[in-house]
Formats: sequence, structure tokens, C-alpha cells
Amino acid sequence: KEYQFAYGHGSVTVSLEERSVLAVLHGNDAPAMQDIRAGLLESLAHPIGSKPLCEEIPAGASVALVVSDMSRFWMRQDLVVPHLVEYLHTACGVDYGKLTIVVANGTHRGGDEQELRTLVTSNVFDKVRVENHDCEAKDLVYLGTTAHDTPVWLNKTVATADFVVCLGACTHHIMAGFGGGRKSILPGICSQETVNENHSYKAISSPYANTGVLEHNPIHEDMLAAAKMVNVQFIFNVALDGQKKIIAAWAGDLEKAHAEGVAFIRKWSQCPSITGDIVVTS
Repeated sequence: KEYQFAYGHGSVTVSLEERSVLAVLHGNDAPAMQDIRAGLLESLAHPIGSKPLCEEIPAGASVALVVSDMSRFWMRQDLVVPHLVEYLHTACGVDYGKLTIVVANGTHRGGDEQELRTLVTSNVFDKVRVENHDCEAKDLVYLGTTAHDTPVWLNKTVATADFVVCLGACTHHIMAGFGGGRKSILPGICSQETVNENHSYKAISSPYANTGVLEHNPIHEDMLAAAKMVNVQFIFNVALDGQKKIIAAWAGDLEKAHAEGVAFIRKWSQCPSITGDIVVTS
């Protein structure tokens, strides 16, 4: 029997003996947000474990908005950032001059101007300062050491901001269990040394450092500890389907809002395990 797999902008066809195929797994359907702005504002108006963002940010506060880089563009930052920036300015009273978007490059190279305009849109880029995080910058700020002996060196703009908001996406992650939440901080805006220690063999060799696992996961615990050192006051996370359409969003407390996203992803995309010799996927 022939099976088609998405590949790049097209597909490839694979012929397999049907009697040898144990199961064919497809992503579950979920309705995409028809009005992204309305959906995002609804999430912001009813945050989880937190007051609405407009009630949390003090007047005159400097705000750092942490967003993932172009290597994570599948989460469609360009569809979210403009609405979030508008909300911060109009509903929260944050002056454009007091807002900095920090691109969480982790240990990746920083994007050039065109990539940054693609990431946050030109309209936002022309209004707000957009800064690439550099994991080897000389002005990184030391915040302390986690229980896993990871020294936390952080982006100076975020470390010195009055209020920190993190934008991410909740999805499965091969080592951290799930993406989103605390991951915007570590590895997002930490030093090379901090990331190396968090991703070290002693961490990834743990049987708990695995996809869909948070409990006892040393990488997750380390990331969360680093995010708490920063005092992340608010997160905004989304979930996307296989066509990169936003299907859900959560806002609010670093841990509680992320937990809601994790629960959604578990219910929506996990299935009973199947033991076979070969997995064919794309």
C-alpha cells in the first residue's frame, strides 16, 4: 500500500506491506482560531492564576517581552506579537519607548533586520526596540545557581526590566518534556555556559529527561528554577495544529498557565504507545 508523507512544500510516497503496518497515526483535528485577535484578547482578559495583565503592570514600568527566534517561527510570532504589543500599549498603558522585545535566540545566531521584521512584523519593528539575545554578551547578569548546579547568566535587558512577559508555544519537547513557559528564559535568554550545563550529559541521561515528562525531569526543573530567578510575571502561550494554525492560547502565571497548556496538549495529541520495529514519519 502507498502512504503519503508531507515533505518540505510537497510530499513523498512510500510503499509498505500493509500487513506489516501496526497502526497509522494522524494528528487530531481541532478548530483553528477564526479571529486571532479576539481569541488572544479573551485569553488576556481571563488569565490563569493571575490578574489581567492590564492590572499587573505598574504605571511607568519598563517591560521586556521575550519572544522565540526564527528557528521557532512555526509558532507564528508574527500573528501574535502585533496584538500583544497593541494590548500592552493601549490596555496596559506601556509607552512604546518603555517596551523592548528580546528575541530568545538561545545559543543560535541573532537574526538580521529582515528576519526580525518577519518575526515581529515591520509595523511593530518600527515602533518598538527589538533586541537579539547574545549568549556570549559581556554584560550578562548573574542571578545565582540552581539546585542542579547550573549558574544562571541572563540577558541584561530582561534582568533589569520592571516587568517580564514571555511569549511561547506549548508542544512536546524531546528533553524538557514540553516547550513553552519557563523555556523562554532557559535556554532562550541565558549564557552559553548556562545552556551547556542545562543540556549536559548528566541531565539528558536521566530517564525522566524525555518527551511528555515533567515530573522528576532535571532539565525541566532547572529551567523552571532559572525562570523563577528572573521573576517572570506573566506568560502567553499558544498551541498550533499540524498546519501551523493557532488552536488555543493561555495567559497568566508562569506555572499555572503552562500547566493548562500541557494538559491540553496531552489530551489532544497523545495516544497509547505502540511497540514496533520501525517508525516512518515526517
